[in-house]
Amino acid sequence: MALFGTLFFPSIRLSPFAPLLALSYQRLTFSQSLWLAIGVGAILDLMNGELHFGLYALTLVLTTAVLYSQKRHFFEDKALAFSLFTALISAFSTLLLMIFQGVSMSGKSCLANLFLMPAIDGVYAFLWLTCPMRLYTYIEKVGWKTLWHRMVGHENTESDTE
Repeated sequence: MALFGTLFFPSIRLSPFAPLLALSYQRLTFSQSLWLAIGVGAILDLMNGELHFGLYALTLVLTTAVLYSQKRHFFEDKALAFSLFTALISAFSTLLLMIFQGVSMSGKSCLANLFLMPAIDGVYAFLWLTCPMRLYTYIEKVGWKTLWHRMVGHENTESDTE
């Protein structure tokens, strides 16, 4: 999403690494999460030519420093909580980025950048991270053969009833 997000969705500014940061807060130590934030920020800085180099890294490190301790309120195994945590990370990092850029905040831009886009980031986290992880866990639990037989068996019963 970081590479092709603006190509496919030019009017939507997603925070492509917000779900990764939320996941890292749950699974990594504070120092490891800070290093990941620096790395992700450096990648975003290298891909973006509009802003001063290091601004994304600084923003994500500060976001990690402030929000890492909030992980106890959001559980990784709960899909809604994980999506909300991702949206919070996205909103906070966007707010910091707007402050560092000196962007004037009108009501419409605040609504779009601090509420609407982070909500889309939460949905993005659910669809592209939570759902595949749950599908993987389910397949690991029941196995490919059982899943295949259930899908084929379901198709056969649908065609038999018609």
